[in-house]
This record gives sequence, structure tokens and C-alpha cells, in this order.
Amino acid sequence: MSGKFAVNRNEDDARRQWSLTELPELLTARELEAILKIDQKTLYGYVQRGLIPYVRIQSNIRFPKRQIAEWIEQQSYRLRPNSRNDAEGR
Repeated sequence: MSGKFAVNRNEDDARRQWSLTELPELLTARELEAILKIDQKTLYGYVQRGLIPYVRIQSNIRFPKRQIAEWIEQQSYRLRPNSRNDAEGR
């Protein structure tokens, strides 16, 4: 019996992506609403359309803080220098 337990434990260890001390901080929709200033209904709409990173735990939706920070960075618009205006001295 202990051999079977060891096999299952090793399989669980192999599937684990992080240790318990490295678990990502998960935000609720209410917490993310306060951070982003975006209504919870809008956030859930993003979830339904697959536009925002999230984790589903049974019927609960949580947002991994680190992935949300990366997502915000990807959404950020940066002005591109206009080479024609730069060339004309404008």
C-alpha cells in the first residue's frame, strides 16, 4: 500500500507547477474591480470571452495577480514615433 501511495505522490509532484510557498496571489473580482476601476460585470464578460487571465475554482473565478500585471502591460498603448513628422522636423 505504501508503494501505491508513493507513486501517486510522485505523480502529484510531477503535475505541480509550483510549491505551496510559490502559489500566486489570487484576486477576487471585487478586488480587481477596485484596482482596475472596471465594473465586476465587465470583468466577468472578459472572462466569458477569454480576454483576461483567470482561474476557476469550482464555481469561483479568481485572477492571478502576476498574470493580471502582465495582461495590463500587454494592453498598454504606447505612442509610436511618427517617422515622417520626425523627418520633416515637426
